[in-house]
Amino acid sequence: MKILNLRSKNNDLKAQSGQGLVETILASVIVIMVVYSLVNLGIIAMRSANLANERSKATLYANEGIEAVRILRDDPALGWSTIGSFPSGTWLCYEDDNLSNLVDCALSDENDVEEPDAGLEGKYVRKVSFQAIYRESSVAQGDSCPNPTCPVCGGLLNSGDTNYGAADYIDTCSRQVMLIVYWRGLTKACQDFPGLRRNCVKSSTILTSWR
Repeated sequence: MKILNLRSKNNDLKAQSGQGLVETILASVIVIMVVYSLVNLGIIAMRSANLANERSKATLYANEGIEAVRILRDDPALGWSTIGSFPSGTWLCYEDDNLSNLVDCALSDENDVEEPDAGLEGKYVRKVSFQAIYRESSVAQGDSCPNPTCPVCGGLLNSGDTNYGAADYIDTCSRQVMLIVYWRGLTKACQDFPGLRRNCVKSSTILTSWR
């Protein structure tokens, strides 16, 4: 009887030992999963904070660029004649506040030598485009126009209008300024660069020669 009791106790001890090992493994797995989740949350939070900071800087550069164009427009020596001389629809690299340093460059060229290892802070690329404005009327309307010297005034034409794109309907006293600031990112977040990992901030405004 004593031998049977000893064997039974040994079996109970082995069972308890095996159960304790399983519980230890399960506890370790749970701890690892919790730590992994916390680390992932921390990484996501850091990335979100970094992206918010990058976007804030890019927005600042975009607003700075638009304001620089306004200042150029108001310059008595350069003014509207300079803005009017920029080719319509062409993207120009714009790295500093000196608009005379604008260089013709493509927007979606994956192999741009200046992007994004050069540019602003060695990270951000800023490009500006001056688009032509098309109006409903190609006939001078005298005092009904904000500026009587402008040959065209009236409502804006949309791209589906038959007169859109016709030289006679171009408002030479207005230009649409489009500006984009972009930089390398972890995701393909910018629709202007399909297939590329880019983040971007865009801004636009319509400038007129009569302020």
